[in-house]
Amino acid sequence: MKSAFSQLRAYPGRFVAVCFAIVIGVGFTVTTLVFTSSFNAALTQSVGAEFTNVDVVVTPDYGEKADLESLSQVAGVEFVEPSYRTYGRFAAEAARGYMQINTIPQDERLRWYGLKSGAWPIGAAEMAVDLNTAERNGLSLGSSLTVTGSDEAPRAVLLVALLDTSSSAIAGTGDEFYVAPELGIALAGGIPSSVNVLAAPGVSADSLVPMLKAAAGPLATVQTGSAAAAAAVADITGDADILSIILLTFAAIAGLVAAIVIANTFTILLTQRQRQIALTRCIGATAGQVRRAVLAEATMIGVIGSLLGVALGIGVGKLATSLANIGSAAFTVEWIGIGIAAGLGVLVTIVAALAPARRAMRIAPIAALSPVPTTEEAKRSGRFRTIAGALMMIGGGTALVGGIVLPALAVSVLGGAVSALGILLLLRSALPHVLRWIGGLASVAGV
Repeated sequence: MKSAFSQLRAYPGRFVAVCFAIVIGVGFTVTTLVFTSSFNAALTQSVGAEFTNVDVVVTPDYGEKADLESLSQVAGVEFVEPSYRTYGRFAAEAARGYMQINTIPQDERLRWYGLKSGAWPIGAAEMAVDLNTAERNGLSLGSSLTVTGSDEAPRAVLLVALLDTSSSAIAGTGDEFYVAPELGIALAGGIPSSVNVLAAPGVSADSLVPMLKAAAGPLATVQTGSAAAAAAVADITGDADILSIILLTFAAIAGLVAAIVIANTFTILLTQRQRQIALTRCIGATAGQVRRAVLAEATMIGVIGSLLGVALGIGVGKLATSLANIGSAAFTVEWIGIGIAAGLGVLVTIVAALAPARRAMRIAPIAALSPVPTTEEAKRSGRFRTIAGALMMIGGGTALVGGIVLPALAVSVLGGAVSALGILLLLRSALPHVLRWIGGLASVAGV
């Protein structure tokens, strides 16, 4: 470890390329994790806004009434309130159409929206609308409407409040009306769509779920508020996190490129230090000791680069969420995933340094003092590299095309990565011939 630290301290410039590659690979991965987790948190807050303040949601089987008394008697339950949601028709002076009707919770803790103007509706002759619904239909405080619910009985109501539902991006996209429980029960035919439960202080929502399930009956659905919000998000997104998959695919490509850069850079560094390593061997150092010193260098560089990559990734992730108009309240840093990304950065660095270290250690101390490898070694290395590169390019290219035709994103990415590695391996054999050819063409113009 002392030898590795002395190398880093004496020649820091040698390791800049390796550290930079690690920072980019880990930073891209961390940025992806921060952005996707923040995006999902914002989506959950928006789509599942109505479950934000609810501990447990009990949804009776369709057409069934919930046994509120049994639910309220469950140990650990502080408050139970049914929620009525139905659809109907409305007619006003400037507009008419279909609407969704929601009851306003009596307990203010369950209200996820705020009062913009007016007063909360009371009784069966008043209602409220969100700002978008009011603007779209030309409604204002004091407007008179006729509403019809599931019982098909027209009712005259007065608009007494405008609500701020901006915490949900989907609220107000359709015409939504909010009413007091008295009117909601009448319009919904007396059957609640769900029951909201608040847990007593010190009682977790998860512990209430099985007890409420037993009280609600086998056909009822019982979920925590967070689970209900996640289910609402899944209904909209189709339970497919395409954004995360695409970004993490690019992160995997960035990690692959970083590994290639690290391996090549260590190969160059060890080649430059071949004489130094040989002299160390000549004075008594074993191959294992030198190998461990090289891997210690790789570990230290991996740790430094990964920590810098984590800091960079969090900063860029914060900037990306700001540019995407994701509020600071939804900004999420999942430290477990970031810790795994940093650990992978260190692991990739060590693995990428293994082959160059093993190759350097195979050279005998006296032979290592020679300025160039033997012809036999060069031929053996070139033959293996050419065969491996050709196989990887052909196999990876076939998988890439197959993934596009299927289509299968994972197959395409894997095929592209393998074919890219094959091309890089072949470049070392083909590039000298290409450069000689280009040099011959350029010689026409003179030196």
